[in-house]
Amino acid sequence: MHNDLDVGVPFGIRNAAFPEVVAGDNDRASFFFLGTPSAGDATGADTGSPFDGVWHGYLATTYDGGRSWFTVDATSADPAQLGVICTQGTTCPSGTRNLLDFNDITVDQDGRVFAAYTDGCVTATCIAKGNNSSVPHTRLDNDQATKATIIRQSSGKGLFKNHDSTPLRP
Repeated sequence: MHNDLDVGVPFGIRNAAFPEVVAGDNDRASFFFLGTPSAGDATGADTGSPFDGVWHGYLATTYDGGRSWFTVDATSADPAQLGVICTQGTTCPSGTRNLLDFNDITVDQDGRVFAAYTDGCVTATCIAKGNNSSVPHTRLDNDQATKATIIRQSSGKGLFKNHDSTPLRP
């Protein structure tokens, strides 16, 4: 029997893109994704009414074989993208495919999780707009950047039990 669990519920995630998963010991795994609480066609071509959303990088981790998950917004003060994330490959209209899809997740020898993603919102202006919930957030507000970014676990349990007695250190 499988129990499906929506790991985006704590943040009201309604759209997700670029999921990546890594496993450690038998009952431990982490799941990285870009997510937004905005509803609508978040991964389409954005040819009609522009998608209005702010995307962040999320990590969900289980230590009990998936019976429960702990999800964090790993980019809470720094949005990864504003507006649509077109996932239709080379058919995406100009200005909608800047994030590429070079996302990845891995684990080091101590069980720390590392997630890599492309950040499309890197200037102070874009970040400030992404953190302002009273204004629209469309692809036209994005920096159209393709900055390689890494999220690194620096505390808490890792994905290998044999390191639980030694707290993770940066």
